[in-house]
Amino acid sequence: MIDNTIFIQAVSHIRALELYLLDEGKLNRMIESSTGDEAMKILAETVYGQYISKLERTEDYEYMLGEELKSVYNEMYKVSPDRRIIDIMGVRYDYHNIKTLLKAKFLNKNLDEILIPIGMYSIEKLKNTLDNEDFYDIKGRMRTGIEESLNDYEKYSDPQRVDMIMDKYMYIDMYEMSKEIGDPFIEKYVKMSIDVTNITTFFRIKKQKKEKLFLEFALLSNGYIDLDIYNEYYNDSAENFASRIAHTDYYDLVRDGVEELSKSGKLSTLEMLRDNFIMNMIKDAKYVSFGSEPIIAYIFGKESELKAIRTIMVGKLNNIEPDLIKGRLRDIYV
Repeated sequence: MIDNTIFIQAVSHIRALELYLLDEGKLNRMIESSTGDEAMKILAETVYGQYISKLERTEDYEYMLGEELKSVYNEMYKVSPDRRIIDIMGVRYDYHNIKTLLKAKFLNKNLDEILIPIGMYSIEKLKNTLDNEDFYDIKGRMRTGIEESLNDYEKYSDPQRVDMIMDKYMYIDMYEMSKEIGDPFIEKYVKMSIDVTNITTFFRIKKQKKEKLFLEFALLSNGYIDLDIYNEYYNDSAENFASRIAHTDYYDLVRDGVEELSKSGKLSTLEMLRDNFIMNMIKDAKYVSFGSEPIIAYIFGKESELKAIRTIMVGKLNNIEPDLIKGRLRDIYV
């Protein structure tokens, strides 16, 4: 079990950084602004101002978001007394980059613009590894995921299966890392992330009317919910599935998701509810005086802020109505 007292200094630093997170009022001002340029002027009043001054055009806002994300991870590595806590968040970007590079390889496309320079391996390292198919320097589960993805694509030529394989190994990695760290909150975060991903996957594959075997292939292990429940209720109604997990923390998520799906048929609503569920769990970290929780929460909160800015900027640059933009925003940490 990790000793939470080692986080006292880090938490004090995090509390100071939290003061600079964007609140709902600032985001609403951006949404209600008349143009993308006006939204950017509002953002220039914040920590993002240091990047905005370097932009040639408002449309180049992705540079700003990428630089701030790198800054967050660099700062967290300096602050955290145990770098493994940052690794468990950063490893998601390694897997994102590997999935992107595999897709680029299979489709013979350049997808460099969606690579994210965060994680345990540099983008250059991952590119060389995949170009040369020499995986010796890539750690075990990640290497196994790459090799399995290459073999699977050769057999099925299905990029969606490759995404699922890499996601499976990513969550195995995160779960094993959480067990190694020995922090109950981090393990809970990982296991709940697995569960809500499985719930979303269950409804997506059910909506696509694919074979149950495909569901079994896609489901992630190491969550709180027994995988047999998904298989048992795959051909049953969504309402009965919701009743089956009524005793879990996910009942409201599934009930609301089923209701929204029946109204709109859009999985994006369920995905938003999923993200908000994790955010609500993360928000409890506001009341923790020492422990890993505030570090994980700050990273997650900052990532949510960046997604919110991206959603707003896409909306403003495409002349989308403010109410529609608001409807697409996830909950924020502040």
